[in-house]
Amino acid sequence: VVLEVEIESEPGLDQTVRLFVQGLEPATWYWYRFLTPDNYASEIGRTCTAPHPESDAPLQLAMFSCQSYEAGFFNSYQRLIVDDAARPLDEQTRLCVHVGDWYYETVGAPMRSMNETEPNPNNRDGSLRSNAGLPSGGGGSGRRKFAHTLDDFRFMHQQNLRDEALLRARAQDPFVYIWDDHEVRNDYWQSYDRDGPIQKNKLASNQAWFEYCPAALSRAAAGPAG
Repeated sequence: VVLEVEIESEPGLDQTVRLFVQGLEPATWYWYRFLTPDNYASEIGRTCTAPHPESDAPLQLAMFSCQSYEAGFFNSYQRLIVDDAARPLDEQTRLCVHVGDWYYETVGAPMRSMNETEPNPNNRDGSLRSNAGLPSGGGGSGRRKFAHTLDDFRFMHQQNLRDEALLRARAQDPFVYIWDDHEVRNDYWQSYDRDGPIQKNKLASNQAWFEYCPAALSRAAAGPAG
């Protein structure tokens, strides 16, 4: 055991937690898990630290983008998992970069969905692969609805994590996240949408994103040494 530390989850962060650990060796694999006071143990995750700044060793990267929960299973993550399982550890992917559209903020987007093409568009746990059920009921009018409150955006992240391949990939490799537009609203610009200002929607989306997509906001982030 390199490090063991107690951290608390908070309702204000939707019970998500993060921990910055310093003093780890470069280019080194580490394994981790979370334990709760009532003896629940999470799945074991792993991460690889960044190479030494002077290293010229090759770095295996995987890149992803544009994942719509309603449009289909996230099979590209399963391909990553299968391919890496067939390689020696030192040849496996060291970092996944997601370049945006972590989810699509709509319910029943115009792209073809599994609900239209598959006879049984369900997850393994039996849940329907649909974004219906937004806590607020959704913004918009008519058939198309979209996330627009903090609880709605949190719901979108939670839906993503129903996908087993994504869940396993996030436990297998460190991720770097970049957002695009669908994390808030399609084709928005700064804090404006085609229908007008969306400042509150953007703030809510940003908060949920930082809760569910671990990111260091500055080099000043500090934590216990490992």
